[in-house]
Formats: sequence, C-alpha cells, structure tokens
Amino acid sequence: MLWNPSDDIPVTKGTNCIIAATLDEVRADYTEWPCIRCGACANVCPARLQPQELLIAARARDFAALDALGLMECIECGCCDVVCPSHIPLTEIFRRAKTAYRAHVRNVELSAESEQRHLRREERRRAEAEQTKQLQEQLKGGIEAAVERARRRRERGGDTD
Repeated sequence: MLWNPSDDIPVTKGTNCIIAATLDEVRADYTEWPCIRCGACANVCPARLQPQELLIAARARDFAALDALGLMECIECGCCDVVCPSHIPLTEIFRRAKTAYRAHVRNVELSAESEQRHLRREERRRAEAEQTKQLQEQLKGGIEAAVERARRRRERGGDTD
C-alpha cells in the first residue's frame, strides 16, 4: 500500500482506487497481528468476497479453496486493508496469491500437456513394436519358405521351382 500524505501523485488510468481518509483513520504502524475474524473486511468488500477465508487459503497455498472462494474476482481495491483492525495487508497477500495461483494453473496445464505427449509417445511406441513384430513374423515366414524351397530343390536334385 502506497502512503503519501500529499496530492503529488497523479491519478492515471492505472489507478484503481483512491481512499480519502483522515490521518486518524489511516494506520501509521504496519505491525501485523493475527486475524480476529471480525468480518469487517467482508462487510466492506465491493466484490462480496470473504477476505478472511481467502487469507487462510492464501497462506496455506490451497489453490482449490482460492478458486472456490473467488480469489481472481478480487479487484484489489484495498478496502479490506483500511478496515482491518489487525493491520493485515490483505490486498498485497491477495496479489501474491493471484500470482501464485496463475503459476499453479499454468503448471497444471503444462503437466496435462506433458502427460498427453507421454501418452501419445507410448501409443506410438506400442504401434511401432506391433509393426516390428509383424515385420519379423513376415520375415520369419519368408525365411521359412525360402528354406523349404531350398530343401525341396536339394531333394529333387538341384531343380529350381
């Protein structure tokens, strides 16, 4: 959270929130305390999320829970940070959790692609092995036929077929 008690910072298209608070409404001490589950963050969340539940899942890196709780729907407005009596930097934790979640999703996708490549390779190897087996059987049959023809020629005294 960027804190600058002046109006020297411009508002650009990248600005997602402006909080107009007095000095007594803004914390000066950034010491984080344990969550007391007061629910103040949930009451002010414009996306109607449950930040306290998201916090637990984010710290546990429980990506299934983060997905179920709607982490990606967080608009990172910072309202939960302002009202948190425990001074937990929820918005920053959620930003980091989003980055970790995206990486996790990408790793899952890459893993699935790798698994598919492996399965296709194994199928090709099975098909090649079957084809090699058929060629060996054909070759064996051809050799046996040639040996049989040579044996018959010898028996007939050298006549050719």
